[in-house]
Amino acid sequence: MRALILAVVSFAAPAFAALAPEYYEQARANADSVVVVRVERVAGLALMRASGDCQVSGVVEAVERGSRHSVGDAMSIVVPCRRANAQIPASGVQYEEANELRRSRWGRAWLDANGELALYQYDILASYP
Repeated sequence: MRALILAVVSFAAPAFAALAPEYYEQARANADSVVVVRVERVAGLALMRASGDCQVSGVVEAVERGSRHSVGDAMSIVVPCRRANAQIPASGVQYEEANELRRSRWGRAWLDANGELALYQYDILASYP
């Protein structure tokens, strides 16, 4: 019986777990670029049900790492977002709350070599600097 319980728990547990924090920390540490964006527009909310992708567009306000972007560059980033209180599938995706994202004026993005979010790493900033 104990073996059956362990088998069920070990099979079910990954479905409810996000990635361990060290994976997100590693994605931030290894990101090719880190930029602060002054948010001018957030699109994609109208078609979204519980969760989806939001397109965050704005201007690079600061480059904290990398040489791909420059201050003043226009930029668009796909950011996973969710409606408030939405039931989202268990995964390693880190969703930003859509209304908070829409109201935000600043965001910090950790980007991979393709200019996309490194393991969903985007922080809404209350202010900058």
